Amino acid sequence: MLGFENGEVQIRSSLNPEKFLQIKMHDAQAGKITSIRFDKDEKFIVSTAEDGLIYIHLIDKENILKEASFQPLEGIEGIDYMAESQKEEIKADKMQEFFDQNPPYFAEVNYETDGLDLAYLASSVKLTEDVNEDIIDPT
Repeated sequence: MLGFENGEVQIRSSLNPEKFLQIKMHDAQAGKITSIRFDKDEKFIVSTAEDGLIYIHLIDKENILKEASFQPLEGIEGIDYMAESQKEEIKADKMQEFFDQNPPYFAEVNYETDGLDLAYLASSVKLTEDVNEDIIDPT
């Protein structure tokens, strides 16, 4: 996982570091990422930034890994001799096929057990004191 000064978070797989999941939630001007952590079950990513916000992102780790290793042009005969536009069209079709066959799966969130308690969150994002506030986003 990488955090950037523009508030962007990237998750890259060692299987294929050129592909990555990009999350843009923090402020681009004042949102320098200060901390990123997975929860204990790797269902959530918690990110904090200089914009003062904490985001909890629900992720589908299994599909992220599948997509990182997916090569849409692999096994296509004559690919080296095709025009770039034809390659892009085939790639787009294969990617759509992949997404249709691998829809995202988000397990049901159990707020009692899924790492959203204050003690775990405080240690994950290194809060210096107990803020005594609800951490569940009402939206």
